[in-house]
Amino acid sequence: MPAKTYLVVDEAPDRIPRHVDQVYPYTLRGLVSALEEARIRSHGDNPQLLIARHGGETRVIRRFEHGHETGVPG
Repeated sequence: MPAKTYLVVDEAPDRIPRHVDQVYPYTLRGLVSALEEARIRSHGDNPQLLIARHGGETRVIRRFEHGHETGVPG
């Protein structure tokens, strides 16, 4: 996996991210694609987290629920 990426994952009820289905490049186009994917997938059963991964560190940068951006879990 590249050193810098964006990930879209389901948010589990205990707030532990689940399996990663798609990895997006750390570019503007990758960010826009990941944002849209998270928004669309959030219409399903689980909220979606957009995570920025840089090296071994991860950070949740957006959270979507029912097609709308909501607060990032702290």
